[in-house]
Amino acid sequence: GTDITNSDLCYNSNADEYFVSYESSNSNLFAFGVDGGMTAMTTPVVTVSSAANTQELSAVAWNSSANEYLIVFESGQDGAGNDNLYGQRIEPADGGLLGSNFVVANQAGHEQDPETSFNVACNSFLVVFDHLTGDGDWEIEAQEVNPDGTLDGGIFAVSLLVGRALAPVE
Repeated sequence: GTDITNSDLCYNSNADEYFVSYESSNSNLFAFGVDGGMTAMTTPVVTVSSAANTQELSAVAWNSSANEYLIVFESGQDGAGNDNLYGQRIEPADGGLLGSNFVVANQAGHEQDPETSFNVACNSFLVVFDHLTGDGDWEIEAQEVNPDGTLDGGIFAVSLLVGRALAPVE
């Protein structure tokens, strides 16, 4: 059978809905909504990404201003051999994809373990992640993402550490 792993969720108080993202053992990424009472699905299961190579380690956040979700995930879909971070906006009413997958971080080295949250005051998402640099060090970095999926500014260092940085804490 197909294993389902590495899930994440967020809560949408407008719809009294949890939105869940997860990866499957066939390297695809999926998501669905479920009502606040955990009794019925509110959206069908949608394919967030089925691109070539692995899609994994997703994080999801709810934009309360636009009432939509952002899922960020690690992916090797560019085929260059290093995983990068991608995002996908999703409509809560029916789980429809808003646009296509977009690049959040694509640097030399490897990006992994994304986390994201929406800031109402700034009207933007912040995505934090681990970055394995070309010199073999791990850094915690971040990228601001606008509600329309465009990037705001460049990637910036949250913490520079020698050795392995721990995954961002939720």
